[in-house]
Amino acid sequence: MTDTLAKALEEHEARKRELDHLNSELFDTKIRFSGISIGYAISSVIGSLTPNVLTWLVAKNLGVWAMSGFMFLGAFISFIAVLLMWETYKVDLKAKLNT
Repeated sequence: MTDTLAKALEEHEARKRELDHLNSELFDTKIRFSGISIGYAISSVIGSLTPNVLTWLVAKNLGVWAMSGFMFLGAFISFIAVLLMWETYKVDLKAKLNT
């Protein structure tokens, strides 16, 4: 059990490290902390509602297909969000944000 927990924490840290780098590139330094904080707050609120929504779907006898559809919807929204992100390599973020 300890090995499983250690592996899960290791994988979580690897994902979090990637998100930290991504989030730091999305915002100018003057608004970076606020932008990342708002993103984490929104995702934690939506993420905390997921068990309630899935329980409601099961209670309505919609089964695993509805649960799979809900999870697919979240993955699809994430995919679209990644497609809409702009590249920040060699870009002046201040000029980009002011336009």
